[in-house]
Amino acid sequence: MCGFLTFGCWTSVYLGFHFLEERRRAEKESWRLAAALSRARLDALRAQVNPHFLFNALNSLRALIDENPVRARDAVTRLASILRYSLSTDSDATVPFGIELDFVMDYLELELLRFEDRLTVTKRIQPETLERPIPPMLLQTLVENAVKYGVSQNPGSVELSIHAVIDPIDDRLCIRVENTGHLAPEKSRSTGTGLRNARERLQRLFGGSAELQIAEDTPGRVRVAVYVPNGQPLAAGVLPAS
Repeated sequence: MCGFLTFGCWTSVYLGFHFLEERRRAEKESWRLAAALSRARLDALRAQVNPHFLFNALNSLRALIDENPVRARDAVTRLASILRYSLSTDSDATVPFGIELDFVMDYLELELLRFEDRLTVTKRIQPETLERPIPPMLLQTLVENAVKYGVSQNPGSVELSIHAVIDPIDDRLCIRVENTGHLAPEKSRSTGTGLRNARERLQRLFGGSAELQIAEDTPGRVRVAVYVPNGQPLAAGVLPAS
């Protein structure tokens, strides 16, 4: 009887051990699949953002070729820099904010050539923000949206401003892009694919710690604010420690 009980105990331990091993392997595989799906989804979102940006940049260049060849050559140089940045960051989860800001200023130089005196650009950047990580093409999406709905849809002069500070309370990077214009009513609002993608990318990379808000706090002044936590993204494809 004692031997039977001993055999039963060892059998239970053996089966229990293998059950836990199988469960552990299944959980690791589940994490692997989740990470792969998350990376694939982020890649798909990037693929939707980049062609939209390229289309607008090429339109800006086309408008300059016949009007001013010298400025068109300068625009080609800026466009080459923009495309180089876009291609080099395609597989990166994040980039320093300062690198993205330089890229966006090249883009705005093209738009300033296109819209001339109709567009005024200002920026107020806290130096500490320049090294903070953000998703690539995030600031570009905010600025491109402001140009599209601010300048393109308003016949008069438009001001566009870029502000970046570190929130002293929660240490998040706060980026604000403001432009002259009006926010459409909720039922007819059309902020494009860009902002929806930007919000989804932020949530997938940083979870609930990241936010994207759009509002018309002051009549005739639209503001898009993004809050990005300081840290490694959640959707970097790294499995939890076993």
